[in-house]
Amino acid sequence: TLPAAQSVYSTDAGPVVQLGTPVSSGTQDIPAFNRDAVIQAIRTNQAGESTFPEFLAAVFLAGVIRYVVDFDARTVSYYGIDGDNYIESYRSRHRLKIPKRLPISSARSHGTASVCYDHNVDGESP
Repeated sequence: TLPAAQSVYSTDAGPVVQLGTPVSSGTQDIPAFNRDAVIQAIRTNQAGESTFPEFLAAVFLAGVIRYVVDFDARTVSYYGIDGDNYIESYRSRHRLKIPKRLPISSARSHGTASVCYDHNVDGESP
């Protein structure tokens, strides 16, 4: 979840929580969801022009309070406080055969994660 940078993973071995460094502290207003700003933050990060903490801060400023990474479906769903969302769909950069059952790599992540794929749901290249 953002801005806490907390990750929850559902794995074959059981659920795991990872606490990250929050992107902000104190009480703050949650920004309105801005789809264009979310996409820009994603593209900037994909281009290697931001660090992961900078990416988290940028998507939070774009109104994202949580996102869900689905490694099986190859999607990342970004959510705002009022249910607004943007779904980024990825194809693999490499044609690798991934085994059906891996405890960690087949996990669904809720919160923060780094994914190395390069294509979105709208068919735009980064």
